[in-house]
Amino acid sequence: MRDTAGRFMPSGLLVWMTAFAFGAMLMLPELVTGTIYNFSLRYNLVWGDQAIALMRDGVLYPRWLPQSWDGLGSPTFYFYSPLFFIVSGLFGVLGVGTQTALSLASLAFIALSGVAMNAFLRTLAPPRAAFAGMIL
Repeated sequence: MRDTAGRFMPSGLLVWMTAFAFGAMLMLPELVTGTIYNFSLRYNLVWGDQAIALMRDGVLYPRWLPQSWDGLGSPTFYFYSPLFFIVSGLFGVLGVGTQTALSLASLAFIALSGVAMNAFLRTLAPPRAAFAGMIL
């Protein structure tokens, strides 16, 4: 898209595609080699696996993780935000494994954060500068 002076102006679709492409580049090592170890990986895998299982059983908003603590259960999502695990659960319902679902949810949130940054920067700067700021 071009403005009246003929300069390039990033459109909505280009912003989404660029945010997804940069998110994919950031997540490429994990998407290729598998889940990268971090300090919360143990919890992410257990919570993600249970959230996916609950969503496959029809629980769209999991609050209680019944398999935690040797089957006693845990009210994990009363204390921690379940949005990330809900999104990974959506990928899991589509048949993706737990580790891949967590990586794809991370990619989705990275891309969404880029789009949100672009929207915020557009309130402070011209569209081209906002687009450049989103990339940085």
